[in-house]
Amino acid sequence: MARSRGPLSPSSVLGQVTNPAYITEVHSAVYRTSPLEAMRRMEGLEHSDRTILNPFFQSDMRLNDSSFNTFIKVDRVVINPFFGVGKPDYNKMQSSTGDCPPIYLINNPESHWIDQHPLHSAAWEGHEENIQHLLDMGYAPDQCDTFSWVPLHYACWNGHIGAVRVILESKICSPNIENEGGSVPLHFAASKGFHEIVKLLVEHPDTDKYATTREGKNALQLCEDSKARYKEETAKVLKDAAKKPPPKIEIHFMDLDSSHVELKLYRGSNTTVEDLMAQLQLPKGCNNVFAIWISSQNLHLQMRREHKPVLHLKQWETIIEQLTNYNPSSERPLLFLRRDALLSVTDEKTGMYPCSDEEALGLAGIYMQIVYGDYDAKKQKHGFLNNVNLRHFLPAVKLERGGGASNNWPQKIITEHKRVTQQGPRDALKLQKRYLELCRGCAIYGSAFFFGSADLRTSADQSSSAVFIGVNSRGLHLIKAVNKEITMSVGYKLGISWEHIPQQSMLKLTIHNGTTDKAVQVKTKQAAVICNLANKLSGRQFMEDQPSTSGTTRHTLPKPAARNSNITHHRSERR
Repeated sequence: MARSRGPLSPSSVLGQVTNPAYITEVHSAVYRTSPLEAMRRMEGLEHSDRTILNPFFQSDMRLNDSSFNTFIKVDRVVINPFFGVGKPDYNKMQSSTGDCPPIYLINNPESHWIDQHPLHSAAWEGHEENIQHLLDMGYAPDQCDTFSWVPLHYACWNGHIGAVRVILESKICSPNIENEGGSVPLHFAASKGFHEIVKLLVEHPDTDKYATTREGKNALQLCEDSKARYKEETAKVLKDAAKKPPPKIEIHFMDLDSSHVELKLYRGSNTTVEDLMAQLQLPKGCNNVFAIWISSQNLHLQMRREHKPVLHLKQWETIIEQLTNYNPSSERPLLFLRRDALLSVTDEKTGMYPCSDEEALGLAGIYMQIVYGDYDAKKQKHGFLNNVNLRHFLPAVKLERGGGASNNWPQKIITEHKRVTQQGPRDALKLQKRYLELCRGCAIYGSAFFFGSADLRTSADQSSSAVFIGVNSRGLHLIKAVNKEITMSVGYKLGISWEHIPQQSMLKLTIHNGTTDKAVQVKTKQAAVICNLANKLSGRQFMEDQPSTSGTTRHTLPKPAARNSNITHHRSERR
């Protein structure tokens, strides 16, 4: 029943009349009132200018009955197919982008969403000042709410360009962050035709302009499929952005000339190590030999193929705090192309390394032959090698400890160069292979290095020493950080066990030698990483990888069979 009336004052309500069309489940005769009786009662309670009775009320006439045209003229009748099926789940409703914000719960006070996520709420409303204030208070713009959305998602969905700008300027939240549905902020802005926000996003150097949804559609395709008002303007912005050259990133090589190559970040900060390696176009069969490392003065980490170098560079200070005791602000990370630490020397045949003086001279002589060609007594006179160019042929630790020219290194290298010229080979490729074979002879060749302090106390020295822990396919090695002296080098097959003690950030190495055990404790935040890498490189499966009751994780390798021990031994399948 539709009625036109003025405002109803509480004092005018003298009784209660039940709407017979509303309460249908009550069967008491008290509530069974005819339409005319209901109308008369309402007229007695309040005054109205006009009363209209719905002619279809309590009739059996269906909506598609042609008799309706007698009373009402419409172009089309649409029946809600969901009427009467129960309360819908608003969180599961989807838009053309694959998901949409939980508007019902956002606006529902009982959900407490606004109280729990004030930064998300400010982004939803587009309150720039509130957003900045909350960011200054320490609220994280990359924190997901209960629906897996970050503030940037809400700002882009509602078209608040000012809010988007404030969040991006915080430099904390990635413009490529995905929600649970696999959508990124650019998808929302593009599908809704917010061309100014799209322009702001695609101009950000970290934005992946080609990010796709779970359905495989990129921002341009979502825009073209939409019915947004500024669809054409948005599509033009995306097409123009695709024509611009992508930003670049430097990959350095392990040489003293700091040579590097610039590679393109086609997908912004979403660019992976795999993407960069593909651009290097390494010779066939070399892709598994090299890897991209991120390194600063006191930490060197190899990245996996799926890692995103740009994000690692941005998070380096946090990584330094987690894995070392050094000042993060003094660590400047760079990307390097280096040997893959997971590659065994056997597989490889199909700077930091310590070496003896004889090994250093052998390498220097070959390098002289590669750089200068055959030995020439007329050119290579006294002073040909000095402390400036000598560093290209000798490890820095040799020069620091040996005094450079004062230790007669130049003459020794020239003599070795003369010997290489006389004995050959002279072909550059063969010389490079020979140089590599000498490197492979070093016990610590191909190691990944980690920093720590070890208890190497002697009668003369009672203090802990700063060390590098080298891990490669041959074994574990301890190297003094100051003079690069190898204090321990044990192959996996000789019998060694390693334990990670999380409570103390401790790595315990135990060398099993005959009837005695030698234990070395290394203080390092990277103990867990070292243990995991040693597990992989040792090529064995361990049965005792679960934490013990003492809070340690022990990994044991074979030791001499004649010795009894309470540690379970696992024989190597690799000989």
